[in-house]
Amino acid sequence: MEWQATFYRQVNSMMQPKAAGTRKSMPTPRVPAAADEQSLAAGTASEQLPHNENSIGQQRDSLPSPEGDRLGTDQEGTGRKRVLVLPTVVCANPLCARISQMAPGTIVFEHQLGCGQLEAGRRDAFGELVRQAARPEVGSVLIISHGCEVINPYELEEEIGRLGKPVEVLDILTAGGSVKTLRAGAEMARRMQEALDRGALLQTGTGHA
Repeated sequence: MEWQATFYRQVNSMMQPKAAGTRKSMPTPRVPAAADEQSLAAGTASEQLPHNENSIGQQRDSLPSPEGDRLGTDQEGTGRKRVLVLPTVVCANPLCARISQMAPGTIVFEHQLGCGQLEAGRRDAFGELVRQAARPEVGSVLIISHGCEVINPYELEEEIGRLGKPVEVLDILTAGGSVKTLRAGAEMARRMQEALDRGALLQTGTGHA
């Protein structure tokens, strides 16, 4: 992955601020409803969902605090650990939302970050993604990278790993496109959630090694 790390470093160096300016807010992404894998990859689904019920993001410019927004589908206070599907850039939101929908029990953090940001914004975005991964209900993290964003997914993987949580990275470009990433990501997320659930059963003494 050395070439990828070099690529991200080059992108970040180009994003260093040269003059004062203003940033335009990103448009709010939407998640295709009941789209098959081909239409999702091609971006041709016309039917829209208002909001993914598994999402812990609010799809707004002002990001939620870990304590302030709803915690995915675990609203009964069961304490169940979840896999967090974490996009590193706004344009990966729909794919990550679909992965989460295909992997029961997982949650996704949708956001407006990772594209066209200068260094200060990149650092803030990086810190926000780590902060979401640190949430108490998050047991492990699946990072989905597009491959062209300003946030290095492997640096993010390393930082989240310091939290003591299992973390995996899936890159859309390296995986061969959106359709292959959707299939691989859904399978990875399901396996990771099953591992968390098995661990919880063993800890409570209701499971078998």
